[in-house]
Amino acid sequence: MRVRSIVVAAALGAALLGLAVPAHAATGVFWTQPIEDTSGGPAVENPKAGTCYDLAPGSFSVAHNDTDATAHTFPAAGCKGAATDIPAGDVGGLGIYGSVRFDS
Repeated sequence: MRVRSIVVAAALGAALLGLAVPAHAATGVFWTQPIEDTSGGPAVENPKAGTCYDLAPGSFSVAHNDTDATAHTFPAAGCKGAATDIPAGDVGGLGIYGSVRFDS
């Protein structure tokens, strides 16, 4: 009986700990650089797994994936359209980047 109580308490503690810490899919920054604006564009820092981040679509940009995970970029807001993957630490080509998502 005592062993079962310890196992249940350990499982409950692990579950609570898991809820307290947000799940990051990547560490680092994903950002875009509009070609007509040298100051930089929208940035996402330490993105969470499965969250779709809308960027500022409408102009041609270069995407910089300065994270440790692959970025799935989309041409429209809401992670809609055909995805283009940008590997960790890489720069995407010139395009329209409307949103981005990282998976765990």
